[in-house]
Amino acid sequence: DILGQAHASLGNPLQAYEILKDLVTRRPEYARRKDTVRQLAIAARESAGPEDFIKYSELAISLFQASGETKLENEHLFMLAMYYRNQQHLRNQDRSDWQVNQVDGAIRAIHSLDRVLASKASMEDQIAACQQKSDIMMQSHASFANVPKEKWPAGVEFPYDVSKPLDLAIQFQEEIVKRFPEQPSAASAMIQIAQIQSNYQQDFVAAVKTCQEVLARFGRLKDPVRDANYLIRQITSPTLSIQTMGIVRPGEKVKYQWSGRNIPGIDFRAYRIDLVEFLRKDQRSLDLHSSVQTLNPEGEPTHRWSIETGDTGKHEFLSSNDQPIDSPLSESGAYLIVATGRGTKVKVSAIAIVSKLAMVMKTGKTKADFFVVDVDTGKPIPKTELLVRRFVRNVQVPILNTSKPEFEYQSLTVPDSGLAEVPLAENPKSEDRFQHQLVAVARVG
Repeated sequence: DILGQAHASLGNPLQAYEILKDLVTRRPEYARRKDTVRQLAIAARESAGPEDFIKYSELAISLFQASGETKLENEHLFMLAMYYRNQQHLRNQDRSDWQVNQVDGAIRAIHSLDRVLASKASMEDQIAACQQKSDIMMQSHASFANVPKEKWPAGVEFPYDVSKPLDLAIQFQEEIVKRFPEQPSAASAMIQIAQIQSNYQQDFVAAVKTCQEVLARFGRLKDPVRDANYLIRQITSPTLSIQTMGIVRPGEKVKYQWSGRNIPGIDFRAYRIDLVEFLRKDQRSLDLHSSVQTLNPEGEPTHRWSIETGDTGKHEFLSSNDQPIDSPLSESGAYLIVATGRGTKVKVSAIAIVSKLAMVMKTGKTKADFFVVDVDTGKPIPKTELLVRRFVRNVQVPILNTSKPEFEYQSLTVPDSGLAEVPLAENPKSEDRFQHQLVAVARVG
């Protein structure tokens, strides 16, 4: 007994398991000693098959239950629940149907945790049991929705309605609130309920209501108040994005898509811009989409239009559902589209291009070739201006604790053949001397 427990203390579970199992087999009286069985169960978790681990865990649980040592009894129940949750009890069986196995482990784990709650458990153990039950349902809710009851483990009590698994996960969190309504753990449970309502059930109104209840009941608690306010802002703040759908020929309408939240309508303005000059002056980002968000257009817009989003005040995510929408833009040129969420300060921008030019770029180690032609005829267009911007490196700006990109520019007129060659010098400032990040813009007139 001493040798087996010594091996357990030294972190040698296999030796401890073999010695202690041999001991309780040859000397049955040791199977009634709590310390011996406890170490045997712990060692069996790492070194034995599922049958032995479950057998000795249940024996330890019964011994501690009989002696009234609830803390140690529940320690083994938590250990057993984790074993089931990780499906270690199925490691010698067919694991092909992972959803059936996940449900099997979840039901057995929750049953073990219910035994903790049925005991004279401490507040900490009750909270941990309820929290773990909720976590298990969140982890396995999709499997419960797909696995019929006839495939559940036989002979294991599970008195819960799983027709709505996410509701059951919320129910287990609500048990914490019911048992300990004034404890900080109740506030934490309510925050988790709000997260389930928002992130999984998409019931944003209910999530906001839950967060408001946290603020009303637990205003004295810093962390829950911070989390509740964050969730409320996240759910109720207006958001908007727009995306144009590529370059179109003159006479065709620029198409766009939008998505947003908490915005009843979108008001659009379109401005003509000189894309060549914009590229030449832009020093903010490698990504043109990011750069245009801070571009302040001058003059009056060429077009204005508005759409309704169908927002009903339920904080739902809305969009054009991947269906491109026609804009009124169809005349040749480059445009900055500015979209504003009606009644909000949210403003986003996108570039739209209507052009008969088509350009193909091919880069090599020492040069880049550009072929610029009429998109319909395939013929070169005389006097086409080409501007090529090449990224050199990121330059640190210590006073701002950030960096900004450094660019090189080359401007030329495309030859009558439509094929322009731009030399690319080796970039000693880059980790890859022949890696070239280029943006090119062509225009006529």
